[in-house]
Amino acid sequence: MQINGITLTKRQKTLIRGALLREHARITDLMRILYQANLDHDTRARATTAILAPTDEIVALMNLINEDKENHNA
Repeated sequence: MQINGITLTKRQKTLIRGALLREHARITDLMRILYQANLDHDTRARATTAILAPTDEIVALMNLINEDKENHNA
């Protein structure tokens, strides 16, 4: 796998997979918090904000990987 023309080592691929899994777990936990009925407004706002940052990072990484696949197929 390459990202921006840089070939990733097996260790780097493993680290990226692990990071994506951890971020996924964190977002899932935050979403569970959001679905609680008795949640106060401040906690809901903090949880929502906390979801946005890792989601943006995951999307950015996925876009880099997808762009690289498109460039290899062209």
